[in-house]
Amino acid sequence: MNKKVFPFIALGLGLFMAAVLLLGGALSGQLLMPLLAALLMSEFGFILNLVGVFLAYQSLSAARSVSVMISMVGCALMAVFFFWLGITLWPDNLAG
Repeated sequence: MNKKVFPFIALGLGLFMAAVLLLGGALSGQLLMPLLAALLMSEFGFILNLVGVFLAYQSLSAARSVSVMISMVGCALMAVFFFWLGITLWPDNLAG
């Protein structure tokens, strides 16, 4: 796999996993999937998008491109979302 393409794949897969988690009731408190599955999806989405940010930053330092910049910002926002979702899903959390 080309390292320049990975941030776009990470962003697309992150958006899909976020949609699955949101449709599964992750924000409403009534999960339609097991808690462990939701936590694993959240953690995997966070790591995947964090790697996407890193590889997009490396690609951006070689050659500036608007599409790479958009994918880097998108992956960063998705990583923050998955981190926040994982913290809020955790039982007995301090976040809410």
